[in-house]
Amino acid sequence: LFRSPEPDDNELMTAYINGDERAFTALFGRYSPRLTTFLRYRLGARRRHLIEEVYQKTWLKLHAGRKSFDPVLKFSTWFYTIALNTLRDEVGTLYERTPHDEINETIPDPQANSEEQYLSKETFIQVEALFTFLTGPQRTALLLSDREEMSSKEIAEIMKISGSSARQLV
Repeated sequence: LFRSPEPDDNELMTAYINGDERAFTALFGRYSPRLTTFLRYRLGARRRHLIEEVYQKTWLKLHAGRKSFDPVLKFSTWFYTIALNTLRDEVGTLYERTPHDEINETIPDPQANSEEQYLSKETFIQVEALFTFLTGPQRTALLLSDREEMSSKEIAEIMKISGSSARQLV
């Protein structure tokens, strides 16, 4: 069914559209932690209820709109467009969190030892603190560029801005 031993995202999405629930499970496994991280950096760790709501609605919208997926396009671009639009639908275009938002938790790696968990938490706190100095669009562009390794063109498409604006934000 798949061309390579490990199918790419577009192959999985095409299989899911054709009724393969295992393909959805694989996509979910790949993108669930990414979506959580994306939303946590966008909204702040204290807004867990909002993160969970946007998270769930993003997956529901993916499911509902699966037949509109164009396999010519990159899945991750399509997915993050859904996530960003869902975020905007839920909290409006002013979805910035206040600079004094506190970090009250992190999601530690359950496989990590206590020293690794501490270092991971410290790194997250430092990165989160730096993110407070960025605007919402800058955060989105940086996350998509750095964490998801997307090009300026892909970022521009997701954010509905020009390529030069996307490069400038990053």
